[in-house]
Amino acid sequence: AAGGVKGMAARNELEQMKTQDLLDQRRKEITSGAKKRSAQRAVNDTQKWEEEQRKKKEQAMQEENKRLAKEKARSEAEKKRNAEQSRSRLKARASLWEQG
Repeated sequence: AAGGVKGMAARNELEQMKTQDLLDQRRKEITSGAKKRSAQRAVNDTQKWEEEQRKKKEQAMQEENKRLAKEKARSEAEKKRNAEQSRSRLKARASLWEQG
């Protein structure tokens, strides 16, 4: 067995190398885990943003459909009112002809 100062120094150096390798490996694992969590948060944030955008689009479509329905009802009411006015004018003209 190697003894003496040189042997002890070599053994100590070997032990440090083994420990250093584990530290590097652990450091890489921790860094990798942190990057993975960060990436997952980014994915989750993106999914949340996409869901919010989808909801906003749905809400905008519902509001637009309501606006169009009101506009259609208003247009139909105006057509009906115009038709009634036209009929009453025609009745007035017809009554002039009947009197004469």
